Amino acid sequence: MQSTRIRYKWKLLIALAFIFVASGVGSIVAIASDYDDYYNIGRAFDRVIVSFDPTPGTFPATEVADGLRFPNRGETLTDFPPNPTRDDGYVFSGWRLPNGNVLTATYIIANDLLGLTAIWEAESEAPDATPSPSPSPSPSPAPGESPSPSPSPSPATPSPTPNPDDKAQDGYRPNPGTNPIAISFLIFGAVIGLGIAAYYIVKLTAQHATAKGQYRTDATRYKRESRLTEFLEEDDLK
Repeated sequence: MQSTRIRYKWKLLIALAFIFVASGVGSIVAIASDYDDYYNIGRAFDRVIVSFDPTPGTFPATEVADGLRFPNRGETLTDFPPNPTRDDGYVFSGWRLPNGNVLTATYIIANDLLGLTAIWEAESEAPDATPSPSPSPSPSPAPGESPSPSPSPSPATPSPTPNPDDKAQDGYRPNPGTNPIAISFLIFGAVIGLGIAAYYIVKLTAQHATAKGQYRTDATRYKRESRLTEFLEEDDLK
C-alpha cells in the first residue's frame, strides 16, 4: 500500500514538472516574439531629425518632405533631397554643416539633431567648365620660319669600343687552377674523403682490438683448463 502511494507521488511530481517546463517554454517563446515588436517600436521612436535648409532657394516639386529626413539614430543617411535652385543669378554649390565646414561626403551618420544649410555662389564667381586662355600664346619662332641661326651639326668624335677578347688576343688565358670555387670544391672533397677514411680506420682498429682481446681471453682460459686437466690426471695416478 505504501509503495503504491510512493508511485502516485512520483507520477504527480513528474506531471507537475512537465506542466512547469511547458509553461516556462511558452513564456520564453512569447517574450522572444514580443521582443521583436518592442525592438521595432523602440527603433521607430529612436529617430533623429536631419534638416536641409535651401534658403533663399527652393526645392523642386519632386521634394515632398521639405528637406526633412528622419533616420534612426546611428543610421547612415544617403537620401539627400534634390539640389535647390534660385532665380537671382546664384547657383547651388553644396551643403554646409553647423560647424561651418562644407559637407564633402555623399552620406551623413545621423547621431543627433543636425541642420544643414545650402551654399550659394554667384554665377560670375562659379568656375567656368571650359576656360579660354588669355592672352593667346604665340609660338616663337612662327610656324614656317627657319630658326636663326641655323645650328650646324658638329662631327662626333669616335670613341674606341673595348673588345672583350683583348686579353685573349694578348695570349692571356685564365688558369683553371686559380678558380676559388674549384679550389673550394677540391678542399671540401678532400676533407670528406679524409673523414670517411679516418672513420673506417678507427672502425677496423676497434674490430682488430676486440678480436685480439677475445683471442687472449680464449688462450688464457685454454691454458687454465689444460693445467687443471694435467693436475687431475696426476692426482688420479697417485
